[in-house]
Amino acid sequence: MTIARDDGCERPDAFAVVTDMDGLQRALRQRAEELGIARRILDQVAGLADGHVEKLLTERPLKRIGPVSMFPLIGALGLAVVLVEDPKATKRLAGLPRYLEPRRGPSCTGKAHWRYRARAALLPAAGDPPEAA
Repeated sequence: MTIARDDGCERPDAFAVVTDMDGLQRALRQRAEELGIARRILDQVAGLADGHVEKLLTERPLKRIGPVSMFPLIGALGLAVVLVEDPKATKRLAGLPRYLEPRRGPSCTGKAHWRYRARAALLPAAGDPPEAA
């Protein structure tokens, strides 16, 4: 299978299909083992702190791959992210509405807001005689 991009460049088969963070961690660990590059070298190439890649790619990770480390680590392993449509997930979306109708009834603004109701309870009702001081 070849993945075509908008710029005309084609990509060979995917290295791994990942649908969750645990799968991403396993795929990156597998790639690092295939390359045989020391984790400290990957730290330097990715621009991460010494020992960080080891904590990310151990069998039981001590740290989670996050937004700061994800793309530098993927790049250091010679990989890239390609998003493709998942037919099963798309099929689940088919029956869903395109948008949600606005909520009807009380909201958190206007006269329904708790501050307004609390103030209204303290104010005298219209037509009540004024209190003598």
